[in-house]
Amino acid sequence: MSHESSERAQIEEGSESDGAVSGPLLEGPSSRGAAENSLKEKHLVARHEFRKMRKLQRRKAYRQAKALERQERRRKKLVEEESQRDRYDEQRNMWLAKEAMFDKISTAKQKAREIEAEAARNMKASVDRAVSSIALPPKRPMYTAAKKETSYKAPQIPNMPNFVRSQNNLDH
Repeated sequence: MSHESSERAQIEEGSESDGAVSGPLLEGPSSRGAAENSLKEKHLVARHEFRKMRKLQRRKAYRQAKALERQERRRKKLVEEESQRDRYDEQRNMWLAKEAMFDKISTAKQKAREIEAEAARNMKASVDRAVSSIALPPKRPMYTAAKKETSYKAPQIPNMPNFVRSQNNLDH
């Protein structure tokens, strides 16, 4: 209790040093208790309440720091997503341009193939007309079979001895 009274005295002295004497401290005994409670709440706090307030302040600061980090991460993520979206749109536009160019090239190649095929058909038709207008001699058989030999000829063997028939064999 001595501690409370000394602090109360210091507070009263501080208010008197200002030169103005007013406020809840100088009013009647009924308001005096309310004034002491307000002083305790503002200046004098019990140890467990002080620790609790300090703990809550730390939690609040920690939550605010985390919230700031979250906001920063979200902002960075949004910026990154925006840059990725821009990069994707740029690549997509390049791809579409290349695809359109490829389509034009393939269309031109297809038209060239069709023109070449038409030219080849026209050339073949003109060659066929030219060939059909040429007068040809009467048709001859394209292939003639080899004639069969009716007599047997002995093979020609060089330096073959001549055999003479004997008389005895002829008599028989």
